Amino acid sequence: MQPLNYTTGPVCSTEATSPHHVQTTSTSPLLIKSEPDHTPKLLVELIRSEPDQAQLQAKVASYVHSPLGGVPNDLFSMICKLADQTLFAFVDWARNSVFFKELKVEDQMKLLQSSWSELLLLDHLYRQASYNGEHILLITGQTIDPNTLPLREMGDVVEQLNRLVMRMRELKLDYKDFVCLKFLILLNPGKPLQPNPIHHASSMTF
Repeated sequence: MQPLNYTTGPVCSTEATSPHHVQTTSTSPLLIKSEPDHTPKLLVELIRSEPDQAQLQAKVASYVHSPLGGVPNDLFSMICKLADQTLFAFVDWARNSVFFKELKVEDQMKLLQSSWSELLLLDHLYRQASYNGEHILLITGQTIDPNTLPLREMGDVVEQLNRLVMRMRELKLDYKDFVCLKFLILLNPGKPLQPNPIHHASSMTF
């Protein structure tokens, strides 16, 4: 696996209206630096199916703060809206990606139904592993101080997530690895529905 190869922008500001100290970053942490490589043609095709991270970040952020998306009353509501928009983005990505778009609609639906939760989890974990800060990085580019969140009741879950993030960093998981993992999750027809994707992911050996 190659070293992390992404740029992170400086934190610009802290939202004064939020009790959770939500901060915004000026650039996406998932932007790829231009450098020559010898990427296999298949992987090039997979990466070509990926959405533009800056456009996706702006799209999700604009929806969450638009009249259509409604004004989140609390942090939990905002996170739910972010998860919804991220899921919609995954559906768009899958339907326009290589291989998947050639499948029958019925098969596409089955694959999405069996993989959406793990795709969301992988997206969150990779974003945190790629981010060099101590806060939680959202898809919008905002960051949240975890110390301001009521996480005591989710102690075991938070510990498992942190352990997975640390493991990704130890392995130096890069963007190419991330893209391959997304397609492996999406195109795995023999995988049963996972009632607890976090527990399933934490039990995997990287």
